[in-house]
Amino acid sequence: MFLAGLAICTTIEYAVSAGLERTFGMVLWDYRDKPVNLHGRIWLQSAITWGLMSLLLIYLLDPMSIRLISAIPRPAGETALAILVTLTVSSAALTIAAFRRIRRRVGAVDATAYADEIEIESWGDRLVHRLAPDMILLGTFSHANLIVRYRALAARSPSVRPRRGPRRDQWPLHDKSEAAHG
Repeated sequence: MFLAGLAICTTIEYAVSAGLERTFGMVLWDYRDKPVNLHGRIWLQSAITWGLMSLLLIYLLDPMSIRLISAIPRPAGETALAILVTLTVSSAALTIAAFRRIRRRVGAVDATAYADEIEIESWGDRLVHRLAPDMILLGTFSHANLIVRYRALAARSPSVRPRRGPRRDQWPLHDKSEAAHG
């Protein structure tokens, strides 16, 4: 079980790393400075950790989760599963859209010697900006190479500042009278 978990999880780690780099041009982890690594995407210590975590999952967590899931009535479980899958897919789609927006902004700044405020152009970009402001992405993925590059550009060019998202008085359902009283 240890070797199967090690092989499966390490293969997934390598594939995810390569996919992120090819799709978004970003690197979330880099093991090139570690001994016994393969292209900086995987290394021996993390592979061993994956194998140990697989044993923990199979022999400890799996039996506990089977007992827990068996106690949930099937219709409620199916509804909860549908909600969780929907939320997970929505979150992944939003994260992908936010990374694409950041990549376009970095590309626009790289393409010009100077940059005025980079405008969000499409309604889709405006929606992504409202749902996942730059500051959230910058905080969550602070070591990703694309985010590091974006921060360096922002430091070099004051007009390229991370967008914090809409102010409370700009929210679509904000009651203007509340702002006057609060």
